[in-house]
Amino acid sequence: MPCRINKAVGMSASAPERPAMDGGGVDDPSWRRRIVAGAGDLGVAVTASQAAQMARCAGELISWNRRINLTAITDPDEVAVKHFVDSIVPASWLPAGSRVLDVGCGAGFPGIPLKIVRPDLHVTLIDAVRKKVSFVSHLIRILALAHTEARHARLEDLRRQAPRPVFDAVVCRALGPLNAWGEDTAALLAKDGFVLAWKGPAVDGELDDLRRAGDPPDRIRLGGGWATVAVTAYRLPEIGDRRCLVRITPLTLQDQSICGHKEQETCKRCFP
Repeated sequence: MPCRINKAVGMSASAPERPAMDGGGVDDPSWRRRIVAGAGDLGVAVTASQAAQMARCAGELISWNRRINLTAITDPDEVAVKHFVDSIVPASWLPAGSRVLDVGCGAGFPGIPLKIVRPDLHVTLIDAVRKKVSFVSHLIRILALAHTEARHARLEDLRRQAPRPVFDAVVCRALGPLNAWGEDTAALLAKDGFVLAWKGPAVDGELDDLRRAGDPPDRIRLGGGWATVAVTAYRLPEIGDRRCLVRITPLTLQDQSICGHKEQETCKRCFP
């Protein structure tokens, strides 16, 4: 069953002029201009000082990666677009002051770039690999990012924690199939909270794994209940790689009664 695709994130006519690919390293001004231009193409405003913070992160990433395996992407141009620009696509979707959990943060993506462009966010980044958490903690220190912490933990650890932490948004990039972690993330959401998952273009199959025949196309089953799902498709600037951002919002019991099935409140598919 095809998913509902929102209008794709498009190119901005007013985006700054972009430097040619194969430019200088992350210390070169052209790298920072690439960040500003690429983000502008996707409708995200990045200031010069924010681009400078990202350049510092990128320099640390490339340096640390020589000693420990943090990322397979090491070309400076690809780091700019595939790590930093891609991470900030949904920056405007997060309400002011949101509590954000980055699950499986790896080298800090998308949580650190989101925090840079949205300093009002309260960000917790978790990963099961201690060396990656050490690197992210290092970035938090050198950038003096307030209301930001990195923890060596798994998603299920937070779910078992008492009291259980609550977040307004959970962000996940390269975390595996949705049916492997969707229920655990939903359990950590505040009322009206949502999950943002970065996916490739072939996301329909993952969503279908969370549906049954006859289910509405804009719903998936999550943790014994319903969640709405909306997919936004876009292409990475310059590179052209296709991406999808999947927004999953669990529904309250009251919301679930408005299911679109003829039986509504007595629908056996909504209330098995």
